Parts: sequence; structure tokens; C-alpha cells
Amino acid sequence: MAALRAAFERGGDPLAGVRDASDINSVCGLLKLYLRSLRPPLLPAALHDRLLALAAAPDDPAFVRRLRAALAHLPLPSLLLLRYLFAFLAHLAEHSEHNMMDAWNLAICLGPTLLAAWGEGGAQVTAQNLVNELVKRIILHHKELFPQDVAPHTLYRRPGSAASSFQPLPYRTPPNIDNK
Repeated sequence: MAALRAAFERGGDPLAGVRDASDINSVCGLLKLYLRSLRPPLLPAALHDRLLALAAAPDDPAFVRRLRAALAHLPLPSLLLLRYLFAFLAHLAEHSEHNMMDAWNLAICLGPTLLAAWGEGGAQVTAQNLVNELVKRIILHHKELFPQDVAPHTLYRRPGSAASSFQPLPYRTPPNIDNK
């Protein structure tokens, strides 16, 4: 993963020649590392309680309005990155029959990276479930939550316009690596 990170930081594309999905775990780990390193974080601690309260509320039009209002207080760079990230995650979720990553599974993977679950014992487990629910809902409602007319050149562009253009990469078991 260190080599991937170094290549990305140099502005290169270390995956340009990759024709299979054997290193997908490293790529996902690198994304999570990047998101954790952001200062300020994409979803700041000041919004923590408000966001968890929203996650506990019913998933209805009022939820979308309240969440959009909460996210509107974020700095523009954070808002644009969240918009791009969640459009990408929604695109991944559309192909869950191939990649096994529906909105809930993506939320479980990225929720802890995007928003910390505070508390101890059962309270922390409950908070983590709310974080995951929140991230899942943001994936499902991303078009309604993020302004599409602000900085349109930064919108996520799908690689293919039709879902049928998606071709899953063949998976190859990564080589065994001794960590001595």
C-alpha cells in the first residue's frame, strides 16, 4: 500500500497497467487512509450528534431536507469531495450483483472512516450502527443531498453511460507475502 500511496502522491497512476482486481483491498485501504488523514475531517465532530440524530429518524423527505441543511454548513471543498465520493459509491452499489457491495456494505466499510462512533460498550455499537445507517442513506440520496449546480466540472462522471458497459475485472488471488 505504501507504493500505491507514493505513486498517487507523485501524481502518477499506479493502476494504469492493472488488468485484474487482485489489489483492490490495497486501493480501498488507500482511500480510507486518505479520508482519515483529511483535516478538517469531511464530517466534523461538531456535526456528530446532529448527524446521528438524523440517522435515527425515519428515512423520509424530511430526513433528506434536514440532512441537506446540516451538510450545507460544511466548507465547499468538503462538500464537493463528499458529493463526488457518494456519487462514486452509489455507482459501485448499482453493480452489487457483481461486486457484493450494496449501499449497506459500503456504509459498513466506510462509515467508521467518515464519522467516529463515540461511546463505550453498547453505546458505541449503537452509535456505529447509526453511522452506518447515515452513510447508507447518503449513498441512496446523494443526488438530493448535494448541489449539482455548484462547480459542475467536479461532478463524478461515470466511465460508461449504460449499466451494460460495466465489465467486472477478473479476480486473481494476490501472492503470499511474508511480513518478516
